[in-house]
Amino acid sequence: MVTSAGGRDASDGEGERAAIAAELLGSLRPASGIRVVAHYAPESVGTVFVREDVRQQFTDREMHKPIKDAVMDSLATGALEELFEDDHLGTVRVFEGKRIVYCSLSGLSGVIVSLDSGAELDDQGVFDAFERVVSER
Repeated sequence: MVTSAGGRDASDGEGERAAIAAELLGSLRPASGIRVVAHYAPESVGTVFVREDVRQQFTDREMHKPIKDAVMDSLATGALEELFEDDHLGTVRVFEGKRIVYCSLSGLSGVIVSLDSGAELDDQGVFDAFERVVSER
């Protein structure tokens, strides 16, 4: 079972995930290059920040579909977590002009931060900020 977020299940429902996502956004700002901050679980997806140019490119439905895919990706992490004997912290997907950082809260839920490729933040900086936010709760 994926526990993540410092070895504990930190997803106590949609309100808790939304609060973690909002706190994470606050801790990442004022860094430039943040496109989207969202949270996900099998039963729901929510966004706490969508940069204006991204909002103009995509409908909410288009933005939520790849976020829901993160739930499916989470199912495949259990074997790796066992093999490495370590908690799964998340996944990074790299595209030509952007990166998506999936931060795991539990086996099937988490927070997503989408960044421009040239963003001031690096992936480890996002994970470090995520761990701080979760550990302070």
